[in-house]
Amino acid sequence: MNIDFPERLSKLIESLGIKKVEFASKIKVDQSYISQLVSGKRTPSDRTLADICREFNVSDTWLRTGEGEMFIQLNEDQELLEVLADLQVDEENPVRDLLIAYWRLNDEQKAAIKQMIKNLIDLKKEKAGQ
Repeated sequence: MNIDFPERLSKLIESLGIKKVEFASKIKVDQSYISQLVSGKRTPSDRTLADICREFNVSDTWLRTGEGEMFIQLNEDQELLEVLADLQVDEENPVRDLLIAYWRLNDEQKAAIKQMIKNLIDLKKEKAGQ
Protein backbone atom coordinates (compact mmCIF):
# COMPACT_ATOMS: atom_id res chain seq x y z
CA MET A 1 0.00 0.00 0.00
CA ASN A 2 1.28 3.41 -1.00
CA ILE A 3 2.43 5.57 1.93
CA ASP A 4 -0.05 8.27 0.81
CA PHE A 5 -3.07 6.10 1.62
CA PRO A 6 -3.78 7.76 4.99
CA GLU A 7 -3.82 11.17 3.31
CA ARG A 8 -6.13 9.90 0.55
CA LEU A 9 -8.49 8.39 3.10
CA SER A 10 -8.61 11.67 5.02
CA LYS A 11 -9.26 13.55 1.79
CA LEU A 12 -12.08 11.14 0.90
CA ILE A 13 -13.79 11.52 4.27
CA GLU A 14 -13.45 15.29 4.03
CA SER A 15 -14.85 15.28 0.47
CA LEU A 16 -17.86 13.28 1.63
CA GLY A 17 -18.52 15.87 4.33
CA ILE A 18 -19.01 13.28 7.05
CA LYS A 19 -17.29 12.41 10.31
CA LYS A 20 -15.09 9.34 10.75
CA VAL A 21 -17.74 7.70 12.93
CA GLU A 22 -20.35 7.93 10.15
CA PHE A 23 -17.81 6.76 7.56
CA ALA A 24 -16.97 3.77 9.77
CA SER A 25 -20.63 2.97 10.34
CA LYS A 26 -21.36 2.87 6.60
CA ILE A 27 -18.67 0.25 6.00
CA LYS A 28 -19.46 -1.56 9.27
CA VAL A 29 -16.15 -1.07 11.10
CA ASP A 30 -15.19 0.70 14.33
CA GLN A 31 -14.39 4.39 14.22
CA SER A 32 -11.11 3.56 16.01
CA TYR A 33 -10.11 1.38 13.03
CA ILE A 34 -10.70 4.31 10.66
CA SER A 35 -8.63 6.55 12.94
CA GLN A 36 -5.81 3.99 12.81
CA LEU A 37 -6.01 3.91 8.99
CA VAL A 38 -5.94 7.71 8.78
CA SER A 39 -2.97 7.89 11.13
CA GLY A 40 -1.09 5.21 9.17
CA LYS A 41 -0.94 2.82 12.14
CA ARG A 42 -2.92 0.16 10.24
CA THR A 43 -3.13 -0.98 6.66
CA PRO A 44 -6.59 -1.72 5.24
CA SER A 45 -7.54 -5.17 4.06
CA ASP A 46 -8.66 -5.75 0.49
CA ARG A 47 -12.17 -6.23 1.84
CA THR A 48 -12.12 -2.84 3.60
CA LEU A 49 -10.93 -1.20 0.39
CA ALA A 50 -13.69 -2.93 -1.57
CA ASP A 51 -16.29 -1.85 1.01
CA ILE A 52 -15.13 1.78 0.82
CA CYS A 53 -15.25 1.75 -2.98
CA ARG A 54 -18.68 0.14 -3.09
CA GLU A 55 -20.29 2.26 -0.38
CA PHE A 56 -18.93 5.63 -1.51
CA ASN A 57 -18.55 5.08 -5.28
CA VAL A 58 -14.77 5.54 -5.03
CA SER A 59 -12.29 4.42 -7.66
CA ASP A 60 -10.26 1.46 -6.42
CA THR A 61 -7.26 2.70 -8.41
CA TRP A 62 -7.43 6.15 -6.82
CA LEU A 63 -7.85 4.70 -3.33
CA ARG A 64 -4.89 2.35 -3.73
CA THR A 65 -2.50 4.53 -5.75
CA GLY A 66 -3.83 8.07 -5.94
CA GLU A 67 -4.05 7.85 -9.73
CA GLY A 68 -7.13 9.00 -11.61
CA GLU A 69 -10.32 10.49 -10.24
CA MET A 70 -11.48 9.96 -6.66
CA PHE A 71 -15.06 9.09 -7.58
CA ILE A 72 -16.41 6.85 -10.30
CA GLN A 73 -18.68 8.75 -12.68
CA LEU A 74 -22.00 6.97 -13.10
CA ASN A 75 -24.35 7.35 -16.01
CA GLU A 76 -28.00 8.13 -15.19
CA ASP A 77 -29.09 4.48 -15.33
CA GLN A 78 -26.32 3.38 -12.95
CA GLU A 79 -27.15 6.22 -10.59
CA LEU A 80 -30.85 5.28 -10.67
CA LEU A 81 -29.95 1.67 -9.81
CA GLU A 82 -27.95 2.87 -6.80
CA VAL A 83 -30.82 5.07 -5.63
CA LEU A 84 -33.26 2.18 -5.98
CA ALA A 85 -30.92 -0.14 -4.09
CA ASP A 86 -30.75 2.38 -1.23
CA LEU A 87 -34.54 2.75 -1.23
CA GLN A 88 -34.98 -1.01 -1.15
CA VAL A 89 -32.99 -1.26 2.08
CA ASP A 90 -34.93 1.51 3.88
CA GLU A 91 -38.45 0.15 4.44
CA GLU A 92 -39.56 3.30 6.30
CA ASN A 93 -38.82 5.68 3.41
CA PRO A 94 -41.88 7.54 2.05
CA VAL A 95 -40.18 7.90 -1.36
CA ARG A 96 -39.96 4.12 -1.54
CA ASP A 97 -43.65 3.85 -0.67
CA LEU A 98 -44.53 6.44 -3.33
CA LEU A 99 -42.59 4.58 -6.02
CA ILE A 100 -44.21 1.27 -5.10
CA ALA A 101 -47.68 2.86 -5.14
CA TYR A 102 -46.98 4.40 -8.56
CA TRP A 103 -45.71 1.09 -9.91
CA ARG A 104 -48.99 -0.60 -8.92
CA LEU A 105 -51.17 1.91 -10.81
CA ASN A 106 -52.75 1.01 -14.12
CA ASP A 107 -51.54 2.70 -17.33
CA GLU A 108 -54.28 5.34 -17.29
CA GLN A 109 -53.49 6.33 -13.71
CA LYS A 110 -49.75 6.46 -14.48
CA ALA A 111 -50.45 8.71 -17.49
CA ALA A 112 -52.43 11.10 -15.25
CA ILE A 113 -49.57 11.25 -12.72
CA LYS A 114 -47.02 11.85 -15.51
CA GLN A 115 -49.16 14.70 -16.88
CA MET A 116 -49.45 16.24 -13.41
CA ILE A 117 -45.67 16.12 -12.97
CA LYS A 118 -45.14 17.64 -16.43
CA ASN A 119 -47.57 20.45 -15.55
CA LEU A 120 -45.69 21.14 -12.30
CA ILE A 121 -42.35 21.27 -14.13
CA ASP A 122 -43.79 23.61 -16.77
CA LEU A 123 -45.25 25.85 -14.06
CA LYS A 124 -41.88 26.00 -12.30
CA LYS A 125 -40.17 26.94 -15.58
CA GLU A 126 -42.74 29.69 -16.19
CA LYS A 127 -42.19 31.14 -12.71
CA ALA A 128 -38.42 30.99 -13.15
CA GLY A 129 -38.73 32.92 -16.40
CA GLN A 130 -40.73 35.78 -14.83
